[in-house]
Amino acid sequence: MQLKKKQLVQQVGLAIFGATLALSASADIFTATVATIDDVSITEKQALDFGTTVLTTAGQCVMVATAPGALLMEHTSQTLVDAEGATYGSISGSSCVTTAGSDATVNPGVWRISGTSGGTVSILISTIAQASADYNFTPSGGCYIEFSNDTTDDDDTCESIVPGTVLTNKNLANGTEADATVTNGVTPTAGDLLFTIGGVLDVINPLTAETPYVLAFQVDVTY
Repeated sequence: MQLKKKQLVQQVGLAIFGATLALSASADIFTATVATIDDVSITEKQALDFGTTVLTTAGQCVMVATAPGALLMEHTSQTLVDAEGATYGSISGSSCVTTAGSDATVNPGVWRISGTSGGTVSILISTIAQASADYNFTPSGGCYIEFSNDTTDDDDTCESIVPGTVLTNKNLANGTEADATVTNGVTPTAGDLLFTIGGVLDVINPLTAETPYVLAFQVDVTY
């Protein structure tokens, strides 16, 4: 799976000073303090892979990437379980072998956004043109971690991602997620936020057997 990464904005600290016109001459020294923050980045934790399920015939394959489990997504929860949900990684459609999420060759994609501890980001998942006109890929069926960023007994959740819709002001873990009681999951890394992506593969023209095909989509993350 090939992911196009784009960091739209880097926050830059600026110091501004003013000058006034005076009749008498004077000179003073002024100081300014500028604070910087970490650049935001996107890295792959688990590659998106339809595995050996895709058939050569025209049609559609749908991969589910919801309910990935608290351990995989590196967050804490009082209600969500550590393990993946029963349908996580399931495949269905006329152009693939239907699986219930038990096929070890099938993996939804998991990516890590890293930035400044306790910061917020906006996330946009977009469909882009594929390398071949024989198929299209629409990223969907994934979720991102919604952090509460406090020290109480959290119930961090994995909220749905809708491609083409900007997710604004999403919390990066702030380092105080070491809850008083961690029923499920693990304390997240400060500054991180993970998300999953599945999607819909539309096979337009018959594919060639035993041939790898590259899928692509775009993720824009900004402070």
